[in-house]
Order: sequence, then structure tokens, then C-alpha cells
Amino acid sequence: MQNDLYKQPAVRQLIELLTAVNDPQNSTALFHALSGPAFLLPQKQLSELAASAKYDHVSLAAAIADSDDQPFLDALAQIESWRERHADITVGSLAYDIITDSGWKLRLYEQAGTNHDDFLQTQALSEYFKTLKEFERIATIPSVRSYLDNLATLQSSGESFDGTLDISSQVINVMSIHKSKGLEWETVYVIDCVEGSFPMKGGGQKGIPVPAELLKHHTGADDKMAEERRGMYVAITRARSELILSYSDRAKADGQHRKPSRFIAEAFESTPEHIIEQGRPGQPRTLRAAAVGHDRGGPS
Repeated sequence: MQNDLYKQPAVRQLIELLTAVNDPQNSTALFHALSGPAFLLPQKQLSELAASAKYDHVSLAAAIADSDDQPFLDALAQIESWRERHADITVGSLAYDIITDSGWKLRLYEQAGTNHDDFLQTQALSEYFKTLKEFERIATIPSVRSYLDNLATLQSSGESFDGTLDISSQVINVMSIHKSKGLEWETVYVIDCVEGSFPMKGGGQKGIPVPAELLKHHTGADDKMAEERRGMYVAITRARSELILSYSDRAKADGQHRKPSRFIAEAFESTPEHIIEQGRPGQPRTLRAAAVGHDRGGPS
């Protein structure tokens, strides 16, 4: 299920932080920045400071500066340090400094290993940084001020987020083979490597049929098989150190016998001794191999 990238909590929080850095008088953005995951300051005390600021007709920043609450003063000093250099760096660089200097990035990565929501938010931030990079590429002045001035237009484009994009080698990434192209990990698992699944049964019959007179020398199924073979090549060359291919010789649903994918034998030119088959009949099997040097250009 796809969602608007800009509505993801982590992305909204980072935009609030950028706004707070850019505009010292924006008390609403500052409130959200201080109460969010970058600083994690107590909501009750923050609300009291905001109420005091409203009563005295001053900004929230001024109310904090006049207080003796050290954690809030430290947070304000950190924001001021970003503000001092924000005019000299790009919006992407500033955003990266914010999530790094505050410790938010490290905390999010640590929590992503055990919390699915945090994992999705790390993915959302990764995708958001790609939009910042694209803005820097096309903007005349890629500053945070210029970015925020154009934010409404950027948001109207409806950037989607599906929660399957890569962000970090520190967490488990689950994605389709096509989305893994160009990326690498120390260990890669390719699951369900059986005939009928990879390659997919009858996959060549999908799409618009090609006229028979154009199929004298090859078929759509041939093209589909070549496409899936290239997909397997992409999958197995994502591993730097260890590649794990798994399959089951029995279907869980109906118990029917299943054959290992032909791509396994093709990839390893039979079954060399350094590959160890594990598992029991009717249970998932695993073929494990150390990654070897390979040409990233892909099969012809």
C-alpha cells in the first residue's frame, strides 16, 4: 500500500525542524521540533513554556531563553548552531546534520532492528533524502529557505512511499529484485527458488499477445524466461560475502512436489562442493555459498 511520502511522521518531523531552523519566530515549528524524536523533550514542560510565551506575547524561543531549564536551553543552542550555517549549505546537507547531530538517526537505526514502525520511518527518511537531492539538482539556490518556499509545490506532486525501499545496511531490507538493482549487502537471501515461482509458471503469457507471424523464431515465453534469468542474476550479485537461496520441495498449501529453480543449477554450473544443502524432506532447503568475484554488467 502506497502513501504520501510527505505525510510520513519522520518526514513531517524533519520538515518541522528545517522550518524551525529557517525561521526563529515560528513558535509552532519550534514546539514540534523540541517535542519530536530529535530532542524528545517533555511535552508538559514544553506546553508550560509555550503558554508562558503566549501570555507574555513573545516567541517560544524567547521564553525558553529566559528560563533556567537546561535541556531546553541546550536544544535551543543546538538549533541556533544549525541556523548559523544554514545559509552556507544545501538543504540536504542541513537535514543530514540535523538528524546526525541530534542523535535521532542513530536512535532510529537502533530501534528499527526491533520495531517495524521505526523501520518504515527509516525507509521514509531515506526516500525523502532522495527528493532533497533531486531538489538540489534542479534548484538555482538549493538552500533551506528556497526549499521551504517551494515545499507546497513539491508536496502537490504526491511523492509515494511503499515501505519497501532500502535505507541502511544496519537493518534487514525486504524488497523485490527489481528494486534491489544497484544496491549491495554483505548477506543476501533469495527465497522461494522453485519452478513455478522463480521462474514463474505461465509468466510469458501475460501482456499483449504478439502476432503469430512475428513469432517464427522465438516466443514470448522465451523472452519472459530471459527476463527472469536476468532477474536472478541481479538478485545473486547483490551479495558481497554470502548468498543464501532457499526453496521447499513440497508446497505448504497442497503438499505437491516442487522442483528447485533451474536458475540454481545455471548459476552454479551444477552443485559444487562448497555449496551445502540443508533441511529435511518437506521442509525449506537452503543453498549457501560464499560470494565470488563477478562481472556486474549482467548476462547478455
